[in-house]
Amino acid sequence: MNLGNWDSAIIKSLSWVALGIIVITLVMGSLPTTDSDIAGLFVSSLLFLGVYLLVSLVGWLCVGFPIHWVICKYANASFKIYMVVSILVSLTLYFVQSQDSVLFALTALSQAMIFRFYVYKKT
Repeated sequence: MNLGNWDSAIIKSLSWVALGIIVITLVMGSLPTTDSDIAGLFVSSLLFLGVYLLVSLVGWLCVGFPIHWVICKYANASFKIYMVVSILVSLTLYFVQSQDSVLFALTALSQAMIFRFYVYKKT
């Protein structure tokens, strides 16, 4: 069973999704103009990255890596299976927890798809 190059794939998936969230947040909000706004943005970004990494790593350890192992073992690690499993986990989060967890569901879906893209990519 080939699990792929998962260590660099997890780093890339976490990085790309975090960068996307930061860019979307900056585009939807206003860009900082004063020194106080820039300092607040910097502190908020550090806080976001800390919480994001903690939640993402716990999610990968508790859900992502076991599911990755099962998919590799029984489903030949196809993109379709990753998409279906990611959507099912996202829908479960959406309906079981609350509708406010859509951001978590979309983040998990994005991370899983980027992870799957990079995990078997030849570098």
